[in-house]
Amino acid sequence: MPDIRAWYIYNGTVAGEYTSTNYTFAGFLPTCLTTGPNICAVYGIYDTNYGDHPKPFVMDTNLLTYIHAALIAAAAKPSGPGEKRYVYVRFIT
Repeated sequence: MPDIRAWYIYNGTVAGEYTSTNYTFAGFLPTCLTTGPNICAVYGIYDTNYGDHPKPFVMDTNLLTYIHAALIAAAAKPSGPGEKRYVYVRFIT
């Protein structure tokens, strides 16, 4: 079975961007930006056998790399031509 991805919204836990339990299943791309210093949402893989509400996703190496790059650059990642973004950012007011 292919991987199924869904959007997860970051709950803002201080220094918790790298822990999947700090994200809440959204099922849609939340209102996020492509620039900003804070993680907004990630496109994570979930287990379709879990039920109606996917469990916290597993942070794979690529997603961890994208989160790290997004925090450093204050921009959505990856951001190359033709690349799908898996991590979006925002400004917190």
